[in-house]
Amino acid sequence: MSNIKIDNVKKEQLIEEIKKYFFNESGEDIGNLRARMILEFFIDTIGPTIYNQGVSDAHNYMKNKLDEVFELEVYRKR
Repeated sequence: MSNIKIDNVKKEQLIEEIKKYFFNESGEDIGNLRARMILEFFIDTIGPTIYNQGVSDAHNYMKNKLDEVFELEVYRKR
């Protein structure tokens, strides 16, 4: 089980999206239980990778912004 938490309202929306996807792609009408199991599988297996990439992207963004701030400081000292 993953440490990634999704609130119940959003989880139900995602379950509905999974059900729609299966129906649109294969004509298969899967139930809530199967869609919930698929969602939990992806949260547990792919979720941490996506989360870590998001953290890395945010870190790089903030680092670049801080570098810009420090560049302003260098110009001010001249």
